[in-house]
Amino acid sequence: MVKCTLNSGYSDRWIDSNQEVFLYYLMIEKKGTEHAVINYNSKENKALLSQKEHSAPILLFTEISGEMLNVEGRFEVVSLCHDNPVHTGIDSVLLRRIME
Repeated sequence: MVKCTLNSGYSDRWIDSNQEVFLYYLMIEKKGTEHAVINYNSKENKALLSQKEHSAPILLFTEISGEMLNVEGRFEVVSLCHDNPVHTGIDSVLLRRIME
């Protein structure tokens, strides 16, 4: 399970108008500081980075500015991404909705 807040200033976002593909940023320690780093060893990040190996679906929740959580559905990781030049390597994953 992963959760993000849309429109929070971070780059988590829908990639397509049908909301089938979502760019999700990995967990970052010390967000908003010059010492911000991606925690590749967190359980959440490890699960996302190795999702293709274990095939467990990702349940995506979104929130808009502190409002209720939306359950977006089940997703799979289709790509590891480097979206923000601030980070030196993989910083996000591309999630695709699993159709039932």
